[in-house]
Order: sequence, then structure tokens, then C-alpha cells
Amino acid sequence: MDSTSFLPFPKSKKMWIPTEETRALLVQLPEGMNEIPNWDTLMSLLAARLAVLAKTDEDPEWAVKMTIQTLDEAGLTDLYHDQSALAKGNVPAWENLLARQSMRALLSQQMGKDQFPLRPAKDKGLLAEAEDQTLEGWAGMVSMLAQTV
Repeated sequence: MDSTSFLPFPKSKKMWIPTEETRALLVQLPEGMNEIPNWDTLMSLLAARLAVLAKTDEDPEWAVKMTIQTLDEAGLTDLYHDQSALAKGNVPAWENLLARQSMRALLSQQMGKDQFPLRPAKDKGLLAEAEDQTLEGWAGMVSMLAQTV
């Protein structure tokens, strides 16, 4: 399988990450998008990324179950999300998960001093790093961030 199939926009090489390089907000921009204009667009891009991580996992149901459990233990979500939709890579289901107030607050803190519109980062190996990330790894990273806030 082509490694770019683990990304929401396989033909795009554009990535964005906060200046503080918090990997939890690492997102890919689609072809033709030259900036991220607002928070909602950033969360939609992150949801698209998480959806691809879920549906390309060897065991999507297990990965989603562990992700939700990790996020719940960190106080960032609850266990009542439609885990089946999440495992199938349903982007609106992931957007719903990211819309939780506690999750939004944590992720917005990770923006640091970055202001919208956000421009793609110079390639710092971000594409390769994005290809290597797993859903459970992302959840663990977010959980650790929650413990340091």
C-alpha cells in the first residue's frame, strides 16, 4: 500500500503544525488550499486525518475503542460516541468528537501564538511523520498534553 494512502489528501504535500510543533495538531492541507482560514477548518482537517488513521488501521474497531478510552480517561470525551462511525472513517463523527468543550480547549491551547490564517509549514519531515502516526499514538499524545495543562 502506498504510504500516502494513510493521509486524507494523498496527492498533497502541504502540512501544517503549530510553531510550538505540537504533533497533536499536525494536519494536511488539500491540493489548492494555501492557508487554513479559521478554527473550524483546522478541526475539519484534523477530523479528516483522524478518520483516515482509523479506517486504515489493521483493526479499526479496536483502535477507536482504545482511542476513546484514552481520551475519556483524560477527561476529553466520553464513551458514548458512535464508535462504529468513527472506525469507518466518518469525518463528521470525528468532527463531533473534536467539538467537545474540553477537547477544543486543550487543542486551542496547543495553538500557542499562531494566528489565523495559518500557512503550510516548511517541510520538516512532517509528511513522513504524519504517515507514521497511529490513531492510538495520537490519543496518547493528546492525553499526555491534558496531564500537563
